[in-house]
This record gives sequence, C-alpha cells and structure tokens, in this order.
Amino acid sequence: VKGKIAGQAVLEGWTWSLPLATYQRTMEGLVDPRSEVLFWDSSFGYETTGEEFLRRSREILGMLDVRNDRLYFDAGGSWFLVLYPGGQLRVGLLG
Repeated sequence: VKGKIAGQAVLEGWTWSLPLATYQRTMEGLVDPRSEVLFWDSSFGYETTGEEFLRRSREILGMLDVRNDRLYFDAGGSWFLVLYPGGQLRVGLLG
C-alpha cells in the first residue's frame, strides 16, 4: 500500500497534522453505513458495520504506541484506509 495504488488516492497525510474534520468528511463520503468494514493488522482482524466504523473512526487516529500497520477496508472492495505506526495515513479508492 505504500507504493502506487490501482485506483485513486483520496487523502494522504499524518495523523497529528491532518485536520480531523477533513478526515471525518472524507470517510463519511466513502463509507456506506450499511456496508461491512474489515480491519486487519499482523495480530488479528475483525468485521463491523460501516455505521460503527464511522462512529469510532476518530478514535483510531489517536491510538498511541501502535507498532503494526493497520488496514481498514470496505468488504465490497471500494476503499481502504491504512495507518502506519509513525502516524502516516493513506485513504484510497480501489478499482
């Protein structure tokens, strides 16, 4: 995901310098509240609703001391969010 993506980069930046409102509006524009959202890192994965993901989305930006890349994506395969341990994030469209 750090390389070129086969789609469009929607938002890129650093969690501590990116305006939270910009991140929130971007995710609200991409995530269908009725869809399934998946999470995966090197330890585990889980699935939730788009509505729950949007409700908790701000919290994942502020997670401190994370040591693994974290990948969130739409089960339908239309978007992804990657958060790297150093605070870099990337949101993109797939396809």
